[in-house]
Amino acid sequence: MLKKINLSSLNLIYICFITVYMAIREVLPLNFLIKPTIISLGIFFFGCVLILLDLLTNANCIKTRVSDLLVAFIIICCISSLINIKYGIFGNVKLIAALIVEFFLFFSFSYGNTKEEKEKKLNCITSTLIITWAILSLISVLMYFFSLEYVLYGLGSWGKVTQGYSFEYNRLWGIFQDPNYASFISIISILSSVRLGVKRKNALLRILLTLNIILQISYILLGGSRAGLILLFASISIILVWGFVVRNKNDAPIKQKLKGAMLSALSICICVLLIYGLKASIPHFKKAVFGSSTKISASAGKVYDYLYDVSGYKYYSLNDNFEIPENITDIDRLDLEEDSDVSNGRLKRWKHTLSIFIKTPIIGTSPRNVSAFAQEHNPETLMALYGIVSHNGYLDILVQTGIVGFVTLLAALLSAFLPFFSSIFRNNKFEDFYLFCVIFVLAASAVFISDIYMIFSMGAFLFWLFLGFAYTSHSDNIKEGICIKLYNRFKKKDSI
Repeated sequence: MLKKINLSSLNLIYICFITVYMAIREVLPLNFLIKPTIISLGIFFFGCVLILLDLLTNANCIKTRVSDLLVAFIIICCISSLINIKYGIFGNVKLIAALIVEFFLFFSFSYGNTKEEKEKKLNCITSTLIITWAILSLISVLMYFFSLEYVLYGLGSWGKVTQGYSFEYNRLWGIFQDPNYASFISIISILSSVRLGVKRKNALLRILLTLNIILQISYILLGGSRAGLILLFASISIILVWGFVVRNKNDAPIKQKLKGAMLSALSICICVLLIYGLKASIPHFKKAVFGSSTKISASAGKVYDYLYDVSGYKYYSLNDNFEIPENITDIDRLDLEEDSDVSNGRLKRWKHTLSIFIKTPIIGTSPRNVSAFAQEHNPETLMALYGIVSHNGYLDILVQTGIVGFVTLLAALLSAFLPFFSSIFRNNKFEDFYLFCVIFVLAASAVFISDIYMIFSMGAFLFWLFLGFAYTSHSDNIKEGICIKLYNRFKKKDSI
């Protein structure tokens, strides 16, 4: 029992540390804290040690049929890497190591735990996420109010990256690498705040959580992420429909169900109006509180200058004028007004990705050799010319591992999610709808970004972790897979 408790505690400490580590990875000026290779190696090494300890004790990481499919996907990645070894191998090895940690540590993290243990773990992880992301979001949002803008350059294939608030685009980056991606994590923070507020009755805590929700919505609005705003409205709708409609018993009178449907529709409209009201009021609030004082902005600029100085990146500041331009009275993105491409270049990327896939449809290019493969076979594509990614996680799986890998991973995802989804309406618990919303947001965001699958990132970490929580929420129905049977047979022979 002591060994089990110690291993469970080690896993929780590691996961909470990873939550903070992953958040810092998304913040360019703080990357120097985790930039040394020894830190990344240490994180992977300790994660592999935890997986090994699990294999030596209860082997939770390979017990299920989903684990069989994940093992098969790892094997496919290895085969694809060997077939395409002439294009490079080191990047593939690193990604496969990351996938092993994601599949067999993050996904299996909650397996074998009691309901109380799972709730305790989830509370700890979500609290860490809320606090960490609130601090980073506040630092970012203040850059809008202080009219601060920086440009980091000399970043390899990235070239230049905007930081702070760009008046050219009328869009907030803050200290994050990508405002779209940061907006998706902000939605997870909002959902986690709602969950914690529902579970805890502390008035002060609920006030702080409400302030965090306002902060995160403000970042999403200022960041100008259209996909982020759509997913935010979708998440709000799911939770309100659950609260007013689904939570009613199936045998409830028709009148009560109609009342619930009307209340949910009204609540959704009110939330939409409040969000757009916040959007309209932000520029006026800035003018009223910050616009008249350049001294405050100048002082704040010195603090942010220091932050970028210690980051080690080359940068230049665009903070000569701290006054908000008179012609900007709203926070709508300016880069979309005359752009006929509503996808912001994504459709072209997807088309080029599919043209690469056609050249190697069965086993793919291997995870980290899309650009090198394209330079030889599809030199006209954006991937070959600029080394950019598809901005679609599902196309990434398809082009990198081919049809074989895509079908295998899709089967694993559906095997983990569908049993949970079928139990949501039967169990009718808020916790299940919370997990569903988080998984939905991350899975849907993968249509617009490449930071959920085939990568070691904040989004991938949260996706596999929460998918594991959802999968094990009906652990009574989980059947053992082939891997655990082979493992037990080997262990029995070894003991003889």
